[in-house]
Amino acid sequence: MSGKDKPRKGEDGPLPQRRSRTFYKGDGWYFMTREHIDVGPFASQELAEIGVQDYAGFSMDADRVNYDTSLEIVPDESGL
Repeated sequence: MSGKDKPRKGEDGPLPQRRSRTFYKGDGWYFMTREHIDVGPFASQELAEIGVQDYAGFSMDADRVNYDTSLEIVPDESGL
């Protein structure tokens, strides 16, 4: 069973149909975000799939920063 064939958190019952986030469009490979934004072009489908993973990791990190109240914000005192 691949990652696409496993239930996700909160899913009960039959699994919904899954499809790849990557697609080819005119000038290269792209992926679509949940916000329906096309990101690309990438030179290959493999690079677009790596882009999906990078984007997902970035999104999860950004969500954690936005909700982590234990972080201390330090003002920039570099003088630049």
